Amino acid sequence: MRQLNPLVWAAGLIVVVLFGSDTSECAESTTEVARMAREVLDPIENPVKFHFEKIADIPLKEFGVVAQSPANGGRLLFCQTESEDVFLWDVENRKKLWTLLRKDMPENVRSIAISPDGAHAAIGYNAGKVAVLDGKTGEVLITHQLRDLAVITVGFTYDGSQVFGADMEGFSFITPLLQRTTKIDPGIDTKIIKHVLMAATSNNRWWKVLNMRDRPEIHQFSSEGPLDESDSPIRAGYTFGWMKSGPNYIMLLDAASKYWIRRVETGPNGETFKTMPLEQRGGIAMAFDRSGETFWRMDRESLEVYDTKTDERVANATWMEVIYPGTVCYLFPDEERMLVTCKGDNASLWQLTGDRMGIIEGTKSRVNELIAEERFDVIEEIARRWNGQIDHFRYSSHETPTSYLIDELVTYEEVDLPKEERNSRYLDWIASHAEDCQFMRLVMFHVYYRTAYLHRGNGPASTVTEKGAVKYEDYMKRAWEVLEPIFDQEDVPAEAYTCAIMAGKNFQWEPAVIESYLRASAAKWPKYHRTYSEEAVARLPRWGGEPGDTARFASKMAENVGGDEGDILYAQIFRYVSRYTSVTEILKDPACDHERFLRGMFLLGQQKSNHNALNLGIFASNVLNDAAMARKFADKFLELDVKPSSEIWPRKFELIDKAIADARKAKFEAMAK
Repeated sequence: MRQLNPLVWAAGLIVVVLFGSDTSECAESTTEVARMAREVLDPIENPVKFHFEKIADIPLKEFGVVAQSPANGGRLLFCQTESEDVFLWDVENRKKLWTLLRKDMPENVRSIAISPDGAHAAIGYNAGKVAVLDGKTGEVLITHQLRDLAVITVGFTYDGSQVFGADMEGFSFITPLLQRTTKIDPGIDTKIIKHVLMAATSNNRWWKVLNMRDRPEIHQFSSEGPLDESDSPIRAGYTFGWMKSGPNYIMLLDAASKYWIRRVETGPNGETFKTMPLEQRGGIAMAFDRSGETFWRMDRESLEVYDTKTDERVANATWMEVIYPGTVCYLFPDEERMLVTCKGDNASLWQLTGDRMGIIEGTKSRVNELIAEERFDVIEEIARRWNGQIDHFRYSSHETPTSYLIDELVTYEEVDLPKEERNSRYLDWIASHAEDCQFMRLVMFHVYYRTAYLHRGNGPASTVTEKGAVKYEDYMKRAWEVLEPIFDQEDVPAEAYTCAIMAGKNFQWEPAVIESYLRASAAKWPKYHRTYSEEAVARLPRWGGEPGDTARFASKMAENVGGDEGDILYAQIFRYVSRYTSVTEILKDPACDHERFLRGMFLLGQQKSNHNALNLGIFASNVLNDAAMARKFADKFLELDVKPSSEIWPRKFELIDKAIADARKAKFEAMAK
C-alpha cells in the first residue's frame, strides 16, 4: 500500500479541517436562506384567510329587547325592553351589569344611547326629559329638559364628552355631559316631519336630519349656531334612515342603500366641507376606523375594507350567515369586530381574524425588505421555488409569480438610491455568484429591455430618433448578453424562454431559431403562458404574421397541454393578445376556436375569482350571440361579486343585461326558498 508523505498528509488534514468548517457554515447559511424564503412563501401558499369567528351570543329575545345601543367595541350593549326597562349587558361575560326598571323612571322611554366608551348612557323620555346615567352603575347623574314632546333621538359626541337629544319636531340641544342645557335649537312643524336623526363630532359641531314627507333636510350647526347651508349641503331624493359621526365627518345611509359622507377638512383657508356620495357601495353598515385611513362596508354577503386615500379595496371577508330584512349591523373597525342584531331575535358578536393585509401587500412588503438588505440569495431561493408556476396574485393577463417578483426588483426604489446604483448592486451579485444568479439575470434582462424601449418609444420605427435607435440597440444588446449564459446551464428557468422570445422579436431572429426555444419551452414548461403569449402577439399581422397565424399557434400550444388546462392556456394567450387587438377582431379570425375561447375564459375566471377573464368571456358571448354562455358567465358574476369592466365592454348590451337580470332573479328566488 502506498504511503503518504507526512507533510502532504498534514497539509491535507488542514484542508479537510478548513473545508469542513466552511461546509458547516455553508449548511447554516443554506438553512437560514431556506427559513427566510419560507417567511415569504408560507403566507402565500397557506394564507390565513380574513374571516369571521363568532365569539358571543346575546339572548335579546329572552329579555324582550326592542332597542339597543352598543359600545366599547361591542363588549357592552345598552338595551330597552318591551316593558320599557333598560339594562346594560356584558357581552363577553353574558350577564347584566345593572338594570333600571320602568317604575323607577319618571316617564315612558322613547330612545336610548350609550357613549362610545361605555362610560355613560342616555335615555330620552316621552315628555321632553333626557337622563344621563353612569355607565358603571346605572345611577342617574343629571336630567336635562328639552321641551314637553317626546325625545326620539339621543346620543353622544364621537369622543363621548357631550350629550344631545332631539324631539319629534326637530328641536334639539347639545351640552357637556354634566352641564345643564341652556340653549335649544329650533326644529320645524311636526305635521311634515316623519323622523329626526342627529349626530355630532368631537369639535362641538353637529348635524340634524329632518326627514320630511317629500324630502330630507340636513341642518348643520356649530357652537355659534346654524351654519350656512350653502356649504355643499347634501341633497338626496330619498329619506335617511341611519346617521353616524366620527372625529371629523358624518355618515348617512339613505332609503336606497346609498351612503353619503360629509367630511370637515381643515386647511390653510380654514375649514372646508366635502360631501361624497358612495353610490356604488350601498350595504347595511359602514364605519371608519379612528385614524380615518380605512372604512368598512358591510352588505348581506361580505365585509369590504377600503383605503380612504386611494379608494381601493384592501381586504374583504365573506359573511356566511343569513342576514334577514330588519337586521342591524354595528361595525367596530379598530377592534375588527361586528355586532349583528335582528329585531325580535337574538344578537351575536363576531371577531375578524386572519391576514388583513392580503397576499399582494404582504408579499410586496417582505420582498422589499429583502431587496433593501441585499439578500439576493433569499430572492434566488424564492424564484427557484416559484419557477414555472402559473398561478397569479392579481388579475393581470400576463403575470406569474416569477414575473411578479421580477417586477418588484425592476421597479424597486429607495430614498437616495439612484437606479444606476441599484442596478450596480444587482450586477455585483451576478458577478460574484456566477452559479447562483439565474433570477438576477432575468431581472437585469427586464431592466435593460424596459430601458431600451424608454429610448426607442412604442411608436412605429419611423418615429424613432437616431439617438434613440442607438440607445435602443445598445440596451437590447446588454439585455441579451446578461441573459444568454443561462442557456449554457442544465436547468433553464421557464421565464428565460419568455425573455428569449422577446429578444428574438426585437433582433428579428430567423424563425428556426425562435422555434428551437419554443420547442425547448414546450417540452419542459408547456403551461407557462407568458412564453406562448409573447410569441402569439409576434405572429399578429401588424408584426408581419399572416391572418390566422396567432390562432393556429394558440391552438397548437393548447393541444400540447390538452384537457381543461389546455383550454385555460388558450384563454391566457388570448387575454394577452387582446391588449393589442380587440376581442371582436380575435373572434372574427376563422382559425379562432370560439368554443375553446369561451370555455377557457370560464375556467380561468374561476381561478382566484379572475374578474378580467369573466368580463372578457361575457363580452365574447355577446359578440358571438351565445345567450347560454352569457348566462353561465352572469351566474358566476353574481357568485363572485364581479364588477363589469368598462374597459372591456364600455356600453350596455341587451344580451348581457338579460343574462345578468335572469341570473339575479334566479338567485333571489333560490334565497327565498
